[in-house]
Amino acid sequence: VLGNHDYRGNPDAEIEYTKVSRRWNMPARYYVIHKEIENCPMGLDLIFIDTPPFQHKYYSDISYKDGVKGQDTTLQRNWLDSVLTASRSRWKIVIGHHPVFSSGKHAKDLSEMAKQFGDLFEKKGVDAYFSGHDHHFEHLKKANVNYFIVGTGSELRKVDDKKNPNTLFSKSASGITIVSLSQNNLTVKFIDTM
Repeated sequence: VLGNHDYRGNPDAEIEYTKVSRRWNMPARYYVIHKEIENCPMGLDLIFIDTPPFQHKYYSDISYKDGVKGQDTTLQRNWLDSVLTASRSRWKIVIGHHPVFSSGKHAKDLSEMAKQFGDLFEKKGVDAYFSGHDHHFEHLKKANVNYFIVGTGSELRKVDDKKNPNTLFSKSASGITIVSLSQNNLTVKFIDTM
């Protein structure tokens, strides 16, 4: 998915690169991929969204404003609503760069993300939302939606899980995240470097 650093450059170049590389797949700024899962008849919808245009402060920031100003956030949110409504998959997982909720550095900047996506995810049965942007591991749960922050491939930042009452786990550590699915279980493993 596109993030703030991508918007400092040319996001469209990353999309166009899909046409010339067998290993790169980003067909649009936001899109959905359906995957079949063994022993899970209805499978999985992976829904990728473009979150930088939902960051109001980017519209006045010289680094981002040219990239975000032409994006129609209402169109994207309506698209997401229609994809979630039409989905008949067992699992609905949304992936975006910016968290909806966080206990990290950017917690105070996420009110627009929570406003745009929090209720929508809950009403439309999203099982999990994965993001980065904040540089730590975190698992939050609000209503029936699991929120995972996995921005652990960059410089670490402090995390204060007391900032958010929905935090179930947080850790400032480098590492990777492994996700596995079956008909009845979504398993997320945070693996640090220690």
